[in-house]
Amino acid sequence: MNLGELTSRSARRVQDRVRRKLVWEADRFVDRHIDGYERLARLTPIAASRVEPRMLFATSDREIGPHVWRDAGYEESDLAWVLEHLGHPQRGRTVVEVGGNVGTTTIPLLVRFGAQRVEVFEPSPANLRLLRCNLVLNDLEDLVVLHQLAVSDRNGSVNLELCEENSGDHRVQAVDTTWEVLGESTRATTVVGARRLEDALTSDPAEVGLVWVDTQGHEGHVLAGASTLLGRGIPWVVEYWPYGLTRAGGPDLLHAMVDEHFAVVVDVRASREQGSVVRRPAGGLAELGAGLGTGYTDLILLEG
Repeated sequence: MNLGELTSRSARRVQDRVRRKLVWEADRFVDRHIDGYERLARLTPIAASRVEPRMLFATSDREIGPHVWRDAGYEESDLAWVLEHLGHPQRGRTVVEVGGNVGTTTIPLLVRFGAQRVEVFEPSPANLRLLRCNLVLNDLEDLVVLHQLAVSDRNGSVNLELCEENSGDHRVQAVDTTWEVLGESTRATTVVGARRLEDALTSDPAEVGLVWVDTQGHEGHVLAGASTLLGRGIPWVVEYWPYGLTRAGGPDLLHAMVDEHFAVVVDVRASREQGSVVRRPAGGLAELGAGLGTGYTDLILLEG
């Protein structure tokens, strides 16, 4: 090897070292300017919460994932407020949960709030896999009945829209697609089984203390297929999201079902913001919806 070749090779080694140093410095600069969750998402597709109870979640989830990572839950203060307001009807009884996600309500109900059993319906295959893992991680699998199903007003199958950045926003595909602000038309879809709650439920309705429903606009359809749980004095908690209801073709159906089967609704978000319980007659939901726009609240539905 002549002197020129040695010099050239040495120069390339120097260039490589400089390049690696620049890349390293660039990565350090980026890391200083993004939060810990973003760094976590760059490292792994699945992570666990930092606190107990341990819960796995997908780091692609930018809505619920950060809450699970920090708090091992999502909107748990709302859950606690509702249960306190109702006098803890879940204690020692069964909760029916429609829209289980990865366990963000299921696990606190069992670990912190004294539910004896939870029967959970979750249509997303990815969510259900993580939910199963989270039950095993917390030794709760014997206390939960899982169904990979969408709950609706008919039996058969439905198209499920998948939201990569929010595992809680998978939805039965819209009926009304004329109003779109969240880019739903770009989402992947998958076919999942659908059943009426009255046909799929395995729990004895007499043992059910609470029904919790979060189906991103499909709540009216859930109620329409749940005759065995209506008229029994069981409190229901449902998400009320006019945008999702409109896209699902369900606002009138939900309003009619609530008006027929319940007497009073409690607006959870307004109650917590105002520091006092905000009650409405069951027949006044349309007025509430007009004031929410694309926002949402949770409603406690009471028969009397």
